[in-house]
Amino acid sequence: MAINLPLLLPFLLFLFNSHFTLSFSGSVNSMESVPDLTKSMYVDFNGYPCVRLLNLTGEIGCSNPGRDKVVAPVVRYKNVNEVTKPSAVLVSLYEFLELCGRISNDSNFAKNIGGVLVEQGMDTQIKSKGFSPDQKFPGAEFAPYKTNNYEWNPIGAGMMWRAYSFPVFLLTEGGTQLVQEVAMNNEKKKNDYTEDVVEFDLVMQTTKSGTHDSESCLQEQTCLPLGGYSVWSSLPPINNSSSNHSKPIILTVASMDSASFFRDKNLGAESPISGLIALLAAVDSLSRVNGLDDLSKHFSFHRRGMGLPW
Repeated sequence: MAINLPLLLPFLLFLFNSHFTLSFSGSVNSMESVPDLTKSMYVDFNGYPCVRLLNLTGEIGCSNPGRDKVVAPVVRYKNVNEVTKPSAVLVSLYEFLELCGRISNDSNFAKNIGGVLVEQGMDTQIKSKGFSPDQKFPGAEFAPYKTNNYEWNPIGAGMMWRAYSFPVFLLTEGGTQLVQEVAMNNEKKKNDYTEDVVEFDLVMQTTKSGTHDSESCLQEQTCLPLGGYSVWSSLPPINNSSSNHSKPIILTVASMDSASFFRDKNLGAESPISGLIALLAAVDSLSRVNGLDDLSKHFSFHRRGMGLPW
């Protein structure tokens, strides 16, 4: 069953190089139209992609290496020592951490990674050790002190702040079972000519492939927004109709959502409510102070939407 994803997100297709009269289950179907043929060759499935994000200094996230689609046979990472041709690698979440490290250190191995499919579910090692794609010190560059080597997040792998030139998907439970079967079939017939392959059909990026920062994609007018919304206010109120804005502004900001390596799969999606509570408490306290208009500075309170950390 095909499932539509939001416009920003690409979708995956499985292409089977078997005889066209056989469906994936192996039953014989009659071919009466092109859609019938397509259904016997392709299986659509859903997932959560790692997407490409840009700012003024560079990019993070995942994308196809160019404008062309990626088509590659499915292999299981735990069963291959070397990837000798472009392949879509199926990994558990724990293996994904190891895979990312190997890709960073082995260029010959990395050049044959056509894409990565991460299985749904946490294995025993992840459950015991934990998993975080963020840095060990999130936001260290904005710390108000010089010593920023403290590990607030000891299990942080930092992977969501790197750029990868191949598509990465976190599979659903149904997609995980399907891809595991495909990988096993390829292992059984590895000496045969035919293979079951995964096709990353849309370019997995939010902009043109030649744009590598927000300035270049704005010039090309190809940027897509992250989504979400933001709210701001000030104490005392700022008069927009007045040209006299001589007072400096103290900016107080709280995040409205969470971010993760896989878009829309945020385990802490409701955690920023603590930031909102703190921000509202500050606003409520300051609103009760007499003589706000006599203060030398304006207080501006911002509740920012998706992508604030980036």
